[in-house]
Amino acid sequence: GSQGALTLSPDGRRLYAVNAGSDTLSVFRVSGARLHRLQVVRSGGDLPISVTVGAGRVYVLNAGTRPSVVGFRVTGAGITRIGGAWRHLTAADKDPAEVALHPSGNVLVVTNKTSSTIDTLRVGKRGALARAVSHPSVGGTPFGFAFARSGALVVSDASIPPSSGATSYSVSGSGALTATSAAIEN
Repeated sequence: GSQGALTLSPDGRRLYAVNAGSDTLSVFRVSGARLHRLQVVRSGGDLPISVTVGAGRVYVLNAGTRPSVVGFRVTGAGITRIGGAWRHLTAADKDPAEVALHPSGNVLVVTNKTSSTIDTLRVGKRGALARAVSHPSVGGTPFGFAFARSGALVVSDASIPPSSGATSYSVSGSGALTATSAAIEN
């Protein structure tokens, strides 16, 4: 029940994979069709389910008993933890699904299925994270998502009666989330 367990760096040279069973994150160097493991590190929480990369940083979503997001800096040898880049999601959030970095590099977004919420966390210049701010989702059960070229957030909603659909939002640099469409059934 998650999205983004694997992600490729923008230059295609590294692959990042979360390992929910061991609470770790694996870093691979990509050479053509071959992968070479560079590093395996603790995810900073339990049950890592999603990973995102951008702006020289990697962020992991841990979905365990106390869901959290943890940040790492990309180095020549792998990754290292970023000081101040560890935050719990809000107490009202239940059952996170995906984390992704906004194209601006200033905001992280997390969808939460059971609570039907979308969190935003501002990202500082050095990668530190502000506290999570929870926003109600326009659609039911927000799940996977992507950013349009314009920076708009487009979310797949798993439960818009009687089937599923999508919603869209604008995301400000401060992390404010504004619905730009009602729930649209597929």
